[in-house]
Amino acid sequence: MLLWVERLFLMVEKPITRVLGSGLLNPLYASGSIAVLLLIILAVTGLYVTLFYDFSFDASYPAVARMNRLLVSRLMRAIHRYASDIFLVTVLIHALRTFFTDRFRRPYWLAWVTGVTMLAISVLAGLTGYWLVWDYNALELTRGLITLVARYFPGGENVAVFLVGLGPRQHSWAFMLSVFALHVLATLLIGFFVWLHVRRLQRPAYFPRLHWSYLTFVTVFLVAAFIPAYLLGQADFTVLPEWLRADVLYLAILPAHFRGVALPFLAISFLVLIIAAALPWITRRPQSMPQVTILPEKCTGCHLCALDCPYQAIEMVAREDGPYKYVAQVHHDLCVSCSICLGSCDDDALLWGDWSARLLAEEVTARVQQARARHSNGHIKAVFACERHTDHAARRYVNQDVVISHDDASVVLVTTGVRCAGALHPGVLTAALDAGAQEVVVVGCPPDDCAHRQGNQWLQERLDRARAPRLDREHARAAIRTAWIPPNMFEDALFAEGQKASTWGILPRLEGRDIRVLPPGGVSRLLVALALMAVPLLLLISLVHPRFAGYPQDAAYIQVAIENPIGRLRSGALRALSATPGATPRVEIEVDGRMALQRNIEPEDLRKGRTGAIFRTFSVAPGPHHVRIRIVEPTQGVRVTLFDRRLQVGARRMALVYFLSYASR
Repeated sequence: MLLWVERLFLMVEKPITRVLGSGLLNPLYASGSIAVLLLIILAVTGLYVTLFYDFSFDASYPAVARMNRLLVSRLMRAIHRYASDIFLVTVLIHALRTFFTDRFRRPYWLAWVTGVTMLAISVLAGLTGYWLVWDYNALELTRGLITLVARYFPGGENVAVFLVGLGPRQHSWAFMLSVFALHVLATLLIGFFVWLHVRRLQRPAYFPRLHWSYLTFVTVFLVAAFIPAYLLGQADFTVLPEWLRADVLYLAILPAHFRGVALPFLAISFLVLIIAAALPWITRRPQSMPQVTILPEKCTGCHLCALDCPYQAIEMVAREDGPYKYVAQVHHDLCVSCSICLGSCDDDALLWGDWSARLLAEEVTARVQQARARHSNGHIKAVFACERHTDHAARRYVNQDVVISHDDASVVLVTTGVRCAGALHPGVLTAALDAGAQEVVVVGCPPDDCAHRQGNQWLQERLDRARAPRLDREHARAAIRTAWIPPNMFEDALFAEGQKASTWGILPRLEGRDIRVLPPGGVSRLLVALALMAVPLLLLISLVHPRFAGYPQDAAYIQVAIENPIGRLRSGALRALSATPGATPRVEIEVDGRMALQRNIEPEDLRKGRTGAIFRTFSVAPGPHHVRIRIVEPTQGVRVTLFDRRLQVGARRMALVYFLSYASR
């Protein structure tokens, strides 16, 4: 199933690959590090706009509106808005690529679970960010929260009345400050989970290559400069918006709220999140991968395998016996069986299952010699393909001799599949040449897209004699070629000449960082990459920020919020009701002479002088309506009227009847 998912993804990616002409210009390969860069952009721009922000229902929206009138703050707010969208999409792409390359099970579980958690926290950060604007979107988020709490949680009406009373009580600043604190906390948690996400990796790439850093920023900057972030009308609890414009990446709950399915939407979202986090344990485990075994009698303590391991699975420990100071030790709970350490060992002191570099060289030698014997006049080309390639386009070439006519000559392809290109010791490649192959081609994942992070990088540096174990000087100019291309383009690598294939090459790094300003292809390719980033971003903005219908034309409501109904009684009336044996007073709400709500008051509440809050919203037709709220005790004939008034309720308006401590209207 994972292969089918990857195959579909590669089909979509292939046209992009053809246009770009270089794996170093494909943003999909740098999705994880680009997400970290976007997080930094979000933090910086968020800090800037906070300098102009104010807290309260009456002050927050005007503060944001002032930002939109100033050039720099308007630009910063738009960058913050659009970078958040790209961040979430980038994280989703990174998660998908992690999924179909099967990097979520076994030792990968920590990275996967923290990634899923990070995704959930990102949505929370986006929600709170939109809340801080205090426009119609924030208004409907608040109404949805109030309705959800009042309807489904015990004591929810008390919470709902407290929330709707924040404005009249002039305590809304505390609510907005709490939302802001939650927004900041979510951002800090994302940063913490980024660190935890790469905790088990050696040499984690927190930042993308230099050209992706400025390309990402320039793309977001240009889009933000030409398309300012929108601002809806100011939140007003008496207004029912005709339409809204919500970010469906973060505010998909709003359309669900208007369709009355907010609770099922939340339940399904939570269930999907739980299932996603549990995937490492609930999916069928693949067959066990070969384990790495250290042969202490051969280990010289050179540290190369420990340095090359991408996952900190090999540690050098002090040796208690023997002529060498250290010996390698494998942590099998961290080992992902990438086999890269095979290519690191010059002393044949490592076994990957039953295989070692020496045994692989012997196997390749035998296959090339057999091919030479069967095709004495053919051009023998020894091809090595990593597992991703052998799962896709290279599948029909592996473990058999394939004869192809090329340039009026017969070319015999002897293809050997390996777990990762980094598992190839240079001696394996030279063994193929010594056995009679005229050419050796290594085909692996594109730059920055190695399924095991750094296998292609390490092999390229070994062949360039920049990393130990190095290709020996005798074969330094031998016909050994590498092609780092997508798994569905294997055939492109078989006959590509050096310069044509070099655009997919590995760029040199200085202490793990790419220091080149321009990637291969120069400015022209860079502009193509910029266009290919900007166009999807424009599509993203148009698709994920749609307008959708809010309340219909004839929508009208009356909302009643009473914090403590019996608290409105005079002390004498309250004592009279409390002293009457068997008294069963109740709160009645009538709308246009019809009973809309009856609720009994418990004797214990009468004695305490306090009862639960009442929160109700009644749908009415636009026009005048008579609302009466009273406390009635039928047996004693007591009727205490709290509210008796005719209200004019306009279309798309909500009439508010609030009875709150220190404030009522």
